[in-house]
Formats: sequence, C-alpha cells, structure tokens
Amino acid sequence: MEEKNQIAARDSLANYSFYMGTSNSNIDDIKAIDKTEVCGVKVFMGSSTGNLLVDDPKALEEIFTHSPVPIATHCEDTPMILEKEEEYKAKYGEDLDFGFHSEIRSREACIKSTKRL
Repeated sequence: MEEKNQIAARDSLANYSFYMGTSNSNIDDIKAIDKTEVCGVKVFMGSSTGNLLVDDPKALEEIFTHSPVPIATHCEDTPMILEKEEEYKAKYGEDLDFGFHSEIRSREACIKSTKRL
C-alpha cells in the first residue's frame, strides 16, 4: 500500500486514496487500518479474485463489525457462476467470448450473494 501511495503522490493530478483488499483471514489488518491511508475495504465474495476472497460468514461478520472505514462489496455467488460457466463451455467451447460475461456472472448470482450480507 505504501508503494501505491508513493506513486500516486508523485503522479496523480487529483485527490486519491486506495481500498484495502480483504480475505477470510486478515481481520487484524482491517482493525489496524490507518484511516488517513485507506479510504475503505473491498470485500470480494466471488472466487475470481484469487486470495482476496471472503466466503466465510464469520469473516464477513467480523469485517462488518470491526472495519473502521467504509466497506465496498463485490457480490457474486461462486457455485452459480461455475455452473453457468460449465454450461456455456459445453455449448460454446472452452474459449468463451467476453460477451457471455454478464450471462455467466448474472444478476441472480449477485443477488444470491448479496443476501448473505
């Protein structure tokens, strides 16, 4: 985070700040946030974001209870997405066109994930 702030301080012509990524296991980092360094935390609830996944209900509760900054969520239901992705791969092949993105990562997958909050 420090390196990002240094680059932005040097190059940005506008005000800036950064979100800190969350995971199932970094609640101590969230509790220790310096509000002058981070504008919020980002919660990814879908598996496409690598190690920045929060899929543990207890971790979600801890984040919402203890975050000293605003929380932004990216809500996707992984099982629904994986099922739809397999369906599309069976129909259209392994190399799916980006045009299918909103069909695979559907509104319904977002709503189902959001209901867990």
